[in-house]
Amino acid sequence: MPARLHVSGKGMTNCSLKTIGLHFGGRDHSTVIHAYQSVEDQMRIDQNTCQTSRKSKRRLQMIGHV
Repeated sequence: MPARLHVSGKGMTNCSLKTIGLHFGGRDHSTVIHAYQSVEDQMRIDQNTCQTSRKSKRRLQMIGHV
């Protein structure tokens, strides 16, 4: 899901929202904001989504990308 990919970048990089969007098919910064909000909402209601996000972040930290 593209929204999850967008969210991976937000808050874990110094890149602007515009730059993040460009890396995902030329998306606009507002699309990145919407994706971030959508995933945040999903994480509040779905424990599996929350756990998946945490695991992904830990993996990125382990390989030094965060």
